Amino acid sequence: MAAPGSSIVEGGKLVAAWANYRRLFSQEFANYKGNLSDLFANPIRSTGAEEVYRFMNQLTPMSEFRGERKFQDLRTEGFTLRNKVYSNGVKVAIDDINDDKLDMVEPQIRMLAQQAQLLWNQLMAGLLDDGITDLGYDGVAYFSASHPLKSGVQINTRTGHALSAANFATTMTDMETQTDYQGTVLDIRPTHLVCHPNLRATAEAIVEHGPLLVGGSGAPNPNYKKAMLIVNPFLTVEDHWYLMDLSKPVKPFVKQVRQEAAMYMNTDPNQESIKNFRVVEPWAELRGAMGYSMHQLCHCGQA
Repeated sequence: MAAPGSSIVEGGKLVAAWANYRRLFSQEFANYKGNLSDLFANPIRSTGAEEVYRFMNQLTPMSEFRGERKFQDLRTEGFTLRNKVYSNGVKVAIDDINDDKLDMVEPQIRMLAQQAQLLWNQLMAGLLDDGITDLGYDGVAYFSASHPLKSGVQINTRTGHALSAANFATTMTDMETQTDYQGTVLDIRPTHLVCHPNLRATAEAIVEHGPLLVGGSGAPNPNYKKAMLIVNPFLTVEDHWYLMDLSKPVKPFVKQVRQEAAMYMNTDPNQESIKNFRVVEPWAELRGAMGYSMHQLCHCGQA
């Protein structure tokens, strides 16, 4: 039995356990390949509680220089993105620490690292789900049929537009003819089709099946390989689908990182969780946010 005033675990063992947990977390975090956020979003290093983003709505093309250089009076739109803290942890029995049972805890620590990576996929899915109501930088919903132009409006969503080969082709045309505020074509070329797992078979038939079987014949599929398919299980609106151009320097979303994901643990051998519950509680934490960027690069089909 421990002497009065002493702890049931040595402080040195707690410090060693934390070092091992951090090593496992960092290793799994670096090696896990399920995080797609840098494909969909521009990574931004945040330096404060929030960041302000501004986008140029009027950007005319270059023209021949004829004696006087042209400079544009840019009308900027924008939004503020506030950082949030995201966290998750595990409870480790003191007996496992006293007995050096790292193998009993390793799977949980590795799962924490994967969850920290997958958080960005979840945040992106939330933006897609809510894009029909959440505002973009131009003051209308990110997915809207009334994005303002200097003359008229343009769309990046259609209702009654379930995923099908015909609707996929229509959306391809919608995107390829997108313009900036002044009406200049932006040369958008859709690269990725994103959908819920329930639409996987339909999406695969559109972009991944070579011959399109019609009446038993092997007619060519005009949409074959027109876009790469990504199935996101974190989407909650199951009948919406998204076509994106992820080839540009600017992406459809912003990934704002204030504090990278890391492991933390209280190594005080006299902490309350040890004395009262015989557990120690390592946790992972990150701070950041994800927000909308250029709506022209992402279209939503609504069934």
